[in-house]
Amino acid sequence: MPSRAASEEFAALWQLHDVKSKSQEGKHLKHPQVGDLRIKFAAFTVNGAPHQQLVVYQAEPAGPTAAAFETLRAMGARPKPAPAGVVDPGL
Repeated sequence: MPSRAASEEFAALWQLHDVKSKSQEGKHLKHPQVGDLRIKFAAFTVNGAPHQQLVVYQAEPAGPTAAAFETLRAMGARPKPAPAGVVDPGL
């Protein structure tokens, strides 16, 4: 990131304090097991809670990211095998 001292243009922009919050945008993530995830988010202000936002993330329905999330959900739902030497108390 440039410092104000290193760039006159950056210093001038910094002085403007022209900062806007993001209310809607997309994100691209790479998951080690299912690969690329492209999600969109929308941020909403919370009227009764100053400086707080509700952020909702979602994948395009029936798209590749939705399928990847379904794969992750299924992976999390599978029972995990007990470590070697541990007896299952349900037996």
